[in-house]
Amino acid sequence: MKEGASYCTRCGHPVANKQNLINDEEDELKKLEEQYQFLMRTKKQENQAKLVVQDIKNLREEIDDLLKEAERRVNTMKKATEEQLSVDDDHLIEYCPECGFYVGKSAFCARCGRKIREWEHGRN
Repeated sequence: MKEGASYCTRCGHPVANKQNLINDEEDELKKLEEQYQFLMRTKKQENQAKLVVQDIKNLREEIDDLLKEAERRVNTMKKATEEQLSVDDDHLIEYCPECGFYVGKSAFCARCGRKIREWEHGRN
């Protein structure tokens, strides 16, 4: 067979020459390289997606922790305010126990003069 011949001169059957084999191998190598690059891009995207999911999970945990802390603080402040109000209100007598006259926050009854409570500076 002559160099570069594509067909057999006796039977007419196609034959592969060196250049055709090289071209076929280069095409196959090119396809494999494209597949490899595609797989690497896919892997990179999956890794980035995993990182985003983990970041979201971490942010949710931080938000949950912040909300729990805020709720704890609000409850603590609410309880302290309720306790302060109950302490302030417990010692207030609004009506004179002697004559029943309304005294509000006064230290003495305006009708009978009975001492209701100690007068506190800054209180009206």
